Amino acid sequence: MIKHHGEKMKAMLNKLAQGAALSALIICLLFNMLPRGLFYEYLIWETMPFYERNSRAAEFFKIFAAEPETETKAENFADNIKTEVVDNIEYINVFNEMPKPDKNTVIGINDIIFQNEDEFGPMPDAAYKENFTAENIDRLKANFLSAFYNKDSKTGIIASIYDPEKFLAADLKEQKIPSAPQVLIFHTHGGTEFFIDSDTSDIKEGIVGTGEQLKYVLENKYGINAIHHTGIFDMVGGISHRDGSYERMEPDIRRILEENPSIKVVIDLHRDGIEPNPNLVTYIDGKPCARIMFVNGVSALAEAGEIKELNYLKNDYFEENLAFSFNMQLAANEIYPDFTRKILLKPYRFSTHMAAKSLLVEVGSQYSTKAEAANAMELLADLIENVVFE
Repeated sequence: MIKHHGEKMKAMLNKLAQGAALSALIICLLFNMLPRGLFYEYLIWETMPFYERNSRAAEFFKIFAAEPETETKAENFADNIKTEVVDNIEYINVFNEMPKPDKNTVIGINDIIFQNEDEFGPMPDAAYKENFTAENIDRLKANFLSAFYNKDSKTGIIASIYDPEKFLAADLKEQKIPSAPQVLIFHTHGGTEFFIDSDTSDIKEGIVGTGEQLKYVLENKYGINAIHHTGIFDMVGGISHRDGSYERMEPDIRRILEENPSIKVVIDLHRDGIEPNPNLVTYIDGKPCARIMFVNGVSALAEAGEIKELNYLKNDYFEENLAFSFNMQLAANEIYPDFTRKILLKPYRFSTHMAAKSLLVEVGSQYSTKAEAANAMELLADLIENVVFE
């Protein structure tokens, strides 16, 4: 009898040990594959000030960014990942429910992230120290594209469009209307972009709070009325969900523009996500300011030595957008040298196709502080005043 109970107890302990080993294995898979891999990076995606870039996650998103019209490669990659983890894990179910990019709707699957080393530095000495201005336009034309722009390797460039003389001749001036809003500020990625000292449980501690600061300075220092739309488009069900953010954003912004025809300047304000930690702080009048970067989506891919225009991402305001960002860059060059990084050109459309004077602005990075971002808004507001409303 004692022997029987002893064997029964031994069998029970063996089962418990096996169960514990299996549980440990699952935990190891979760912490070694998911948090450092695709699904953790996707779900948390920049919500925390620090995150580790994982090569498999980067490769997955690069597939979508580089080839949005080709779903098969991305699907195969996802299938390969699924075979590496335990079936029916909740993270897998979440991933399977995420909509795949559609070639007719994708605008910018992962926004500005995954930059090359030369894209997140400040403007090179040849650009900002020579202080290119309207007065030395002839010298500027000789190396215009390299002096003012960085580009994604997939970006299709039609050089004839980038004409500084044409950009300088653009009529950007507007009369101030004290009784009506003239600037719209919003955030396609307002729910996931915070700073190094942000409380990530409070949306106002991130880029949304920076937008509120820009509105405050425009209104109280320059008398320019602004609407700050704080809608969140990159969170679904409380989870970071950046895919489709631009599509979810557009109906809200179009409605605001239709209801407020007095709006002349539209700003999609972001906080960049960059690794490794770049030096994106400059000191203006003794204040630390996060450097900013203007971004233009060109709706064109460079493939096999040819330029493929993305007609399904048409932007009727493209050349006006280019003229606006150029004149903002030129004004920054003259007034606040070293404040801006070079303008970044990306293949997809993003959010500047709804108005002629539209800007996508990246403020600092995840390593910047809230104060640096807030100080930068004083300079950005001054540039808007100088270029448009002065």
